[in-house]
Amino acid sequence: MKPEPEHPLSAPAPGLTHPWPEPPEGGTSIKVAPGVRWIRMPLPFQLNHINLWLLDDGDGITVVDTGIGLSPTRVLWEGLFAGELANRPIVRVLVTHFHPDHIGNADWLAQRFGVELWCPQAEWLMSHLAWQGMGGNDSEKRLNYYRRHGVPEAQVDAFRGRGNHYRQLVPSVAQDFRAVREGDVVTIG
Repeated sequence: MKPEPEHPLSAPAPGLTHPWPEPPEGGTSIKVAPGVRWIRMPLPFQLNHINLWLLDDGDGITVVDTGIGLSPTRVLWEGLFAGELANRPIVRVLVTHFHPDHIGNADWLAQRFGVELWCPQAEWLMSHLAWQGMGGNDSEKRLNYYRRHGVPEAQVDAFRGRGNHYRQLVPSVAQDFRAVREGDVVTIG
């Protein structure tokens, strides 16, 4: 039996070098450009992290994406507030899309700092649908889709048993937001 060939996306990239040999440690950031800082938050999945961005915005910071709304992520945010961001309040939360790793802490951060959530309207609406359990991830229709595509029955049962997983990762969704539309120019800084 021949070994399975390595997938091209997981193969080493000859000559590829990253500008930073190590990612930022939890609760810290790395300056990647003037006014742009990179933070990394954990995820409890196979893809075990998400990259988030802090943008200098006057006397404060605009946060781009927020991580999932679980305790380990919030502990790291608290570390940033007590450390690097101690004198730099968040002045805006900007979310790119409704996935839990992007919007999970958006409402928490916006409420904590009394600032607006900025995001595309469709993404804000999708977050509300998913939070209300209308996304269908645990519906019989979705579970049958998984079966048809070879997902083992034990895993299908696990999906059914976890209920509204979105709500577990996004404890609350913002009731108000500022819509970002195609062509908008958002001035930061």
